[in-house]
Amino acid sequence: MRFSFDLLWTDTHNILFLLIFIAITALIIGRYKIWTIIKSTFVSFFIFYVMLTAALLFFAQERLYREEVMIDVLDENYEEKQKAKDPFNKYPEMVAAVSTFSDKDESIIEIWAANYNEEKTFKGDLRILFYKDNEIKDTKTYKITIGPEEKKQIETFESDKGFTHYKYFFISD
Repeated sequence: MRFSFDLLWTDTHNILFLLIFIAITALIIGRYKIWTIIKSTFVSFFIFYVMLTAALLFFAQERLYREEVMIDVLDENYEEKQKAKDPFNKYPEMVAAVSTFSDKDESIIEIWAANYNEEKTFKGDLRILFYKDNEIKDTKTYKITIGPEEKKQIETFESDKGFTHYKYFFISD
């Protein structure tokens, strides 16, 4: 499991200012002493912050887990592609990955692509063929632009088709 520091302060955390404003207003209306107001404000901020951050972490863990898995799959695919040394492969630095994540009745399928070239941006199409056993069940084509050393998510969709494997091709513009 991976922890993301981006979740320590997000746009959602801005609601804390509203909650603190409400707490301070209630303390002032209640005619509390200034030190009680200051102390209660800091305690309230801390409690609200911890509760909100915990909720965000809980809901974001699934997304972070999927991202970690997909980056690992991209890295593995790249290593395998480099070992294979296919002379007909026009884009040895380009890799795609497709993974299925089960979610109750449906399967969530994520498609990612990566450019392992340190200098060139890839601009073109990514075509993915989805197989069940040895029969093509679906084909998808994506117009993509991927910068040097970039890894990015192309699409996420739900499917109940149950693919067994996939093949991909990069076609430059």
